[in-house]
Amino acid sequence: MYSPFNAALVSHYRSVESVAVIGACGFISTLQNLFFGGISVGFGICLCECAGSENKRTLPEGVTAALLSVAVLFVLGIVLALFTRPILNLLQVNNRLIGEAVPYASVVLAGSGAYVLKNTLIWLLQAGKETGRSGFLSAAGVVTQTALTILLVGVLQLPVWASAAAVICNNLLIAAAAALMILHRMAGGSLLVDPRTIPGEVWGRLLRSGLSKSLLKLFSACSGFFTSRLINTC
Repeated sequence: MYSPFNAALVSHYRSVESVAVIGACGFISTLQNLFFGGISVGFGICLCECAGSENKRTLPEGVTAALLSVAVLFVLGIVLALFTRPILNLLQVNNRLIGEAVPYASVVLAGSGAYVLKNTLIWLLQAGKETGRSGFLSAAGVVTQTALTILLVGVLQLPVWASAAAVICNNLLIAAAAALMILHRMAGGSLLVDPRTIPGEVWGRLLRSGLSKSLLKLFSACSGFFTSRLINTC
């Protein structure tokens, strides 16, 4: 739902070229959704399995391992953002758009960790059978993200990269709301353990689940790279 709203808002407040920038960088956004989104789905499935375990310590171990992994993905997203220009060159983004495309795509990639954090915490709510709250947060995110885009692009008149920054801000906002719901449900309890006490089996299950989902999604998107290059040459 957010994508058409975002395109309309950027077109209204900025320019047709700014909308073209979003389209030219579309494959990067798709890769983020598939790779980092796939990892978060895998993490979520693992957390649901941990929640169903008879061992009450398994869930805190899984949550701790997942959050530490998310921290690594925050760093990975920022590192990828440093290579935005070569990636856009591979995608054959037009020189007319490259000036706006580089900061936009950099912000998109830098926000990958926030995207995984939001999804993982929403999955954790589902693992605790809070499906109503997780669904509410997902739906509310469309509204808050649109409002943030209006604020940054419309009111503050920032360039097109601000629409990607609105996504990061929104993901952090929804993640914070999910964390508060989880803490309220715990009523003083803790879902974290000493990382040094987490068994290798938990780490292995988490990483296998996350990587298998992300790689499956990446394989399904391989043809999109060539399609994007073809479109960007037009």
